[in-house]
Parts: sequence; structure tokens; C-alpha cells
Amino acid sequence: MHKGKEEVLRKIREKADQLGLKFDRKIFVASFLTKKEVNILNYLAGSPAYDKKFGKPGQQRAKNFEKFLLSNDLIKIDSKGLAVQKRYILSYIKLLNDPKHKSMIEKLAKKIRPNSMGYSPIVKASKQKISEDSFDVMFHEWMHTLFNYNRLGFYNTGDNRWKYNEGMTVFAEYYLGNYYGRDVGFLKERIEWTKKHGAKTTFEKNLKYVDMFIKLIEAETKPSKRRTALFKFFKELPAPAAARQWPKAILPKKRLSQ
Repeated sequence: MHKGKEEVLRKIREKADQLGLKFDRKIFVASFLTKKEVNILNYLAGSPAYDKKFGKPGQQRAKNFEKFLLSNDLIKIDSKGLAVQKRYILSYIKLLNDPKHKSMIEKLAKKIRPNSMGYSPIVKASKQKISEDSFDVMFHEWMHTLFNYNRLGFYNTGDNRWKYNEGMTVFAEYYLGNYYGRDVGFLKERIEWTKKHGAKTTFEKNLKYVDMFIKLIEAETKPSKRRTALFKFFKELPAPAAARQWPKAILPKKRLSQ
């Protein structure tokens, strides 16, 4: 368990060094919101947990926003955090028809603290106390931030972008160091288990993407080689037509050179 912000930053810096990535502590900010607020943001940001009932992000999610607010999903799904661009959330204001919904998003967006790239890690926490669990979520969301800062976000993979980003982040959390007292060996065991018994939880369903990064990086012994492998994998993924449906707000302006 992480003891606080400085401990989380130390671990992030360690991961950056292991993967040959650039690090700047000034980009690691966080907004602490309620469970309901985090769930709303996850809904708008494109969490696949809502695809079946409420459609894809963008027009479909905006159309079904009232339905979502009245459903049990608003409180049933326990979203612990996310990382998103604030301007992407604000882009929904143009898509929503109800003035009350527009006002709701405007007020919620004011609570989001973006970093210099406009990128906003969000963590669920109570108003009274930021728990150790919240710092663990912060570690996960800041790993997303680290990859985003290095222009390693899989925005060109259409509907699977979320799963690629999660796969890369979960792999990095366990790679070359203990995470909850576990390492990549734990991930390998879970991957083999799901192959035999099937994937039921969201974590288990994302393991096939985690496995891609284990196979990609595990044999590399130098940080520069690991970084090159990540960028090569990133650049070689196809860009399906579905990727063009995403608002420009979530697309990186440029990639860092290898």
C-alpha cells in the first residue's frame, strides 16, 4: 500500500527509469471526487462498462445521459478513478440537450484539476479522508499520466483503446518491482488461469492485453530498448475507422520522437 503522495511519486519515477520514459513531477496532479462524480466522468470518458446499456462514447452516451442518471449503474458500478482530458468532458456540453445536464457537467468540470497538458487524473475519495486505497488508485492513474506525457496512449485502436491503455498500465505496475507484494509472475498465473477457466471480472478480461506487454518487454534488459519496443508497438497498430469517431480533444497533438 502507498503511504502518501511522495511515495507514489517515487514509485512513478522508478517506473519511468525502468521503461526509459521522461518524467516531470509537475504533471502529476489529482482531483479527489465522490463515487457518484467519478462514475459520471467514467461514463462520459468512455468506460466500456457502460457500452451495452448506454452505447458508445459521444452522441450515444449524450443521448442516454438521463437514462444513466436514473439507473442503478450510477451508484452500482464502483469506479475508483480515471484519467481524462478536461476539454473532452466539456465537449459533451454541446452534445447534451437538457440545460440541467449541461449545467451539471460545467459544475463537475470545475472540480477537475488538469495538469499542463490538460490531462486530469481523478481519484475517488471521501471528503473526510484520503485513504491508502485512494493513493493506490492515484498510482494507477498516474501511470496513465506518465504514458500520456510520453505520448504513449493507444488512441488509434478504436473501441479497444481503453483495453490497450489498461493492459500497458497494469503490466507496468507489476513490472520490475512488487505491487501489493506481487510481480509479473502473479500476472502470468492469472493469465493462465483465465485461459483455462474464462475471464469474468474486468481485470481478467483485460489480461490478454497485459500479456501483450509482458511478451513485448520482458526480454529487454535496457530501459532504452524497452522504450523503443513500446513506441514500435504503438506505431504499428492499425488505425480503424472507429478511431475517427472520437472527438479530437482526446487525441495527442504529437508524439515524442524515439
